[in-house]
Amino acid sequence: MENMAPIVTVITIPETPPSTNNLYRHRGHITYMTPEGKRYKELCQWIVKSVMHKKPTQDSVKVLVEFYFKDNKKRDLDNFLKIILDSCSGLLWVDDSQIVELTLRKFIDKKNPRVELTIL
Repeated sequence: MENMAPIVTVITIPETPPSTNNLYRHRGHITYMTPEGKRYKELCQWIVKSVMHKKPTQDSVKVLVEFYFKDNKKRDLDNFLKIILDSCSGLLWVDDSQIVELTLRKFIDKKNPRVELTIL
């Protein structure tokens, strides 16, 4: 059995991410991240760096991602996940492949939309 990281970390990102549908654009054979995607990724990385003061774990991790949206609009949660996990790679864990369990939850909070990321 793989080692599980002996950490419990909760990180709050004070915005919900753009959908994967709005993260990338294509020009010819070139794919690039949109300014909105870059801004959100930098926000996530800044928050993670301000909370974590150690090297990323090399152990397996379990991740809980709770999205608190401002409204009840129909959304596919998996479309909001990629930028969160990509932003944490190299900061919380070395690579996404270390995630052995992933749970997503959706809530509504009109006054405080955010993402809460729990790493076990």
